[in-house]
Amino acid sequence: MCLEAATLSGHRVHYIDLENDRCWDLVSALRLICMGNEASPISSALDPDACVRLLGQLNSFTIGQGDRIKVLFDELHQALRTVATERPLVLAIDHLSYLAPDVLCLLARNLIHPVRRGVAGAVRLVFSVGPAEFDHLDLRDLSEDVIDLRMLSKDEFRPLVRQFFNLRGGLQEEQICKAESYVDLGAKWNMKDLEILYEWASRK
Repeated sequence: MCLEAATLSGHRVHYIDLENDRCWDLVSALRLICMGNEASPISSALDPDACVRLLGQLNSFTIGQGDRIKVLFDELHQALRTVATERPLVLAIDHLSYLAPDVLCLLARNLIHPVRRGVAGAVRLVFSVGPAEFDHLDLRDLSEDVIDLRMLSKDEFRPLVRQFFNLRGGLQEEQICKAESYVDLGAKWNMKDLEILYEWASRK
């Protein structure tokens, strides 16, 4: 939902879904991040020249060449930076838990933290990770920006209802207000409840 909202507000979105029946190594993960998920209707491509350079580096990279890891991520930063100069970019990575533990640590050190510091320019990073992986990584400084999607308080969930309903469209203001009032009756909510609540409100 936040990616659709970012697109509507004029941001580019580059979406990657790592969910698979494999454990991604560094080369395959960076290759997918560079190329993106072509099937995603909201995903836009990164800078092609920078991607060509990165893919060339990946094709000749072998395990044990730790000194070249910085070069790989520098090329990825450049690919992100070039696109973000035209308009802000949201880099969204789903299911980080499918990365091998050592690759996840490399990604945190060389992508998550540098992007947050502004190394890649006007890039916002959105990612999903399980509790175990979050605790394993040094992401404590991100605590203010973390949302536990498993259970949201009514105060966290209520603004999401209006955003989601506006994105979906088709409801009157009175129906949206009724849904927001209904949220106050529950203590905890799940993101999956948005669809259920939308169907409920559409019948009111």
